[in-house]
Amino acid sequence: MLTLLRVQNLAVVESLEVELGPGLNVLTGESGAGKSVVLDALALLLGQRAQPSAIRTGARAADIEGIFDLEHHPALRAWLDEHGFGPVEDDLLLRRQLLAKGKSRAWINGRLATIRQLAEFGEHLAELHGQHESHALLRPARQRELYDALAGADAARQAVASAHRAVTEARAQLERLQRDDRETRQRLDFLNFQIAEIEELGLEAGEDAELRQQRDLLAHVDALQSGVSLLQRLLHESDGEIPCAGDLMGQALHELGHLVTLDSSLNPVFEQLHGAAALLQESTRELESYAARLEHDPQRLHEIESRLDAIRRLERKYGTGADGILQTLDSLRTEREAICGTEGQRDDLVRDLAIFEQKLADAADALSALRRKGAKAFARRIQEAIRSLALPGARFEAAFEAVANGIEVGGRRIAPDGAERVEFRFSANAGESLAPLADVGSGGEVSRVMLALHALAAEAESVPLLVFDEIDTGISGEAAVRLADTLEALGAHRQVLCVTHQPTIASRARRHLAVRKSERKGRTLVTVEVMDAEARRLEVARLLNGAASTKTLELATEMLMATG
Repeated sequence: MLTLLRVQNLAVVESLEVELGPGLNVLTGESGAGKSVVLDALALLLGQRAQPSAIRTGARAADIEGIFDLEHHPALRAWLDEHGFGPVEDDLLLRRQLLAKGKSRAWINGRLATIRQLAEFGEHLAELHGQHESHALLRPARQRELYDALAGADAARQAVASAHRAVTEARAQLERLQRDDRETRQRLDFLNFQIAEIEELGLEAGEDAELRQQRDLLAHVDALQSGVSLLQRLLHESDGEIPCAGDLMGQALHELGHLVTLDSSLNPVFEQLHGAAALLQESTRELESYAARLEHDPQRLHEIESRLDAIRRLERKYGTGADGILQTLDSLRTEREAICGTEGQRDDLVRDLAIFEQKLADAADALSALRRKGAKAFARRIQEAIRSLALPGARFEAAFEAVANGIEVGGRRIAPDGAERVEFRFSANAGESLAPLADVGSGGEVSRVMLALHALAAEAESVPLLVFDEIDTGISGEAAVRLADTLEALGAHRQVLCVTHQPTIASRARRHLAVRKSERKGRTLVTVEVMDAEARRLEVARLLNGAASTKTLELATEMLMATG
């Protein structure tokens, strides 16, 4: 709800403040008094495009501020938080400044904002319906939103949006997989080649070190045999000229054994020497066993050299040593498993996509059925309301057309908000063809249609402020009474600001504002005042007959008393 509008240096306005209240607010004044400037200021505050000529002559800038009470509008506070302009408790300050050369600046809740952001948020704050422009409800998207709210189709539309999102995401993911499919398959073929190349060799961990040891043994078998033969002679096999170590050890033990009988303290030495003799014998036996195993095997040596050459060839590609190559093999197998898993994922995604598409088709069918079910009753109610507002020949319908955008499912296109556009069509006079609401009717006629729509959707809508500029043009008598009834009833649910020349409407307002224009020091001065009871009686009398006479004052009193 707008509680205060402050305007400086806009058009003929030097400075003024407009205080609004809840319910129906009316703005009256003589023709040319400046009522349109107030509405222009509000439109600019809500993000409308500005012209440099709007700045008051002699001023460097025009400044417009508005305070909005958001206490009962959590959705608006959520928008502010989402876009970085929160938090807001209850009161929100909007500001718009117009500068020379067409430049403009805006603030939302004290933070700089783009004009686009201001306009986007402004659509959630208010709807303006005037003689020459408007109006969110002239856009098919807004018409669809209003119609769905009245048809109880919001949940069904959200189901379509959710299913549409699932299909869109699945298709995008599948497209990415298919786009990468050729490269992936090439990679998979190369992985299979590498894995097969390594697996063909049949490597075992540590195999290369063992092979090198075997190769060294076979390559030096002659030297080993000669050395072992010499060791055997030195340790155990005397040639008769030079005693061997075993014979010398026997002589030493014999001599030491004799000495032990003479001095027992030599016994530990005897035991040590005896142990050494046993070790000498064991070493001799092991050398004999080793010598028995030594043999020339050129074929085996060739096989080992070939095997090591094969390992070295793989090392150049896959890592150092058998262990490094086997680690690379593990990595290649892991990557192959991941790619094969991706192929499985693609198959799963194709199946999921078919399910998502069916859900979307079903949700769109349910939404379409719900929309069409209530179309005739909706149109009839709106048409009756419009005809009561001095348009007796008016006709109205909610028409549906297949969407041109969206994604194709089952031979038709489905957008996030359904398979059809909802379009309000209107004819103001009998015999005229129905046409889109934005294309037909005068400003006053369209505004009356808007009023009827808003009145029907009063409890379903969330926009807190509705503004009607001279909606009563061409209306009098009973039609004016019905128009006043509608505005008053709408004010029970929403804040309404109506510029009017009708005393019947003015008398129903909860707050009556009067625009006055005067001259001071050769410059036009525009003011807006909240009228007290007597001033209001005089203003209603003026609206009745152009001047306050005894008769019009009496009638004005009766009208105001009748409305409380």
